[in-house]
Amino acid sequence: MGDRQLRQLARRLWRAVLFEDRHVLCINKWPQLVVQGGTNEPSIARALPYLAQELPPKGSSGRKLVGPNHDFAPSIVHRLDKDTTGVTVIAKHAGAARILNNLFAEHQVDKRYLAMTLGAPYPEKGRLDFPIGTNKDTGATACITPTMSADERSALTNVVDAATNYRVIDNIDHHIALVDLKPHTGRKHQLRVHCAQALHCPIVGDNKYGPGVTPWLSLAMRTPSKTKRKELWSPPLFLHAARITIPRYADHFAEIDDNSKTLKPRLDVSCPLPPWFDEVAQRLKLRLPRSTT
Repeated sequence: MGDRQLRQLARRLWRAVLFEDRHVLCINKWPQLVVQGGTNEPSIARALPYLAQELPPKGSSGRKLVGPNHDFAPSIVHRLDKDTTGVTVIAKHAGAARILNNLFAEHQVDKRYLAMTLGAPYPEKGRLDFPIGTNKDTGATACITPTMSADERSALTNVVDAATNYRVIDNIDHHIALVDLKPHTGRKHQLRVHCAQALHCPIVGDNKYGPGVTPWLSLAMRTPSKTKRKELWSPPLFLHAARITIPRYADHFAEIDDNSKTLKPRLDVSCPLPPWFDEVAQRLKLRLPRSTT
């Protein structure tokens, strides 16, 4: 990807800003956008150096990107899968990156996701404490459940703890459900694996850990009015990072910001659902949580 394309991506990222102060930038990530990829594909990480050069018009009138004593050096502190949409957190400078990375590592950031699943989890709420590992023969990711055989367990390597809270928001005759997900750990594909293998309710559009869609659901997705047709015939992953909350946000930055009292005491950034997710949910008459409508 050339210089011109990365500048265009930087401009689009500015248009996708959900929240900004002198330490943090929160972006509404769209599907198929890689957060941190290789050298030959567009990614947020590769576009970061161009953000200061591609300020939107409202930033051209002397707006300061960061506070005093800091240089604008954005870095990613929160990653989403390529197919996941929603809130992505970017630190604006090295000091902010250190603080935010520590907060994520210490599980002091509340992350909430909204997923549409094939099947409705039962019971309707609970906590999933199922470690996740990698199959040493196939490379596939799996979680250890009570029904897993001894041979399957012995084939897993790099096993780490993984915990997720879930709550069913609404469902249609137990065929399709909207589920609120709260990960307590940040393992690769954790929510997708827990939904598919622990709850036996894979996320809609997940062709890696589930069937993607069912014929019945494909019929419900036909001829969308707000979205390009091809997007719903081959639907993206219906997994959305809906909200990120950092309690005592201003307090955490007091060590590097003499004016921390002017920051939000509590950072709470929510992100609207993508149009295609919202439309399909409404077509199916699924009740959406107020914060996403």
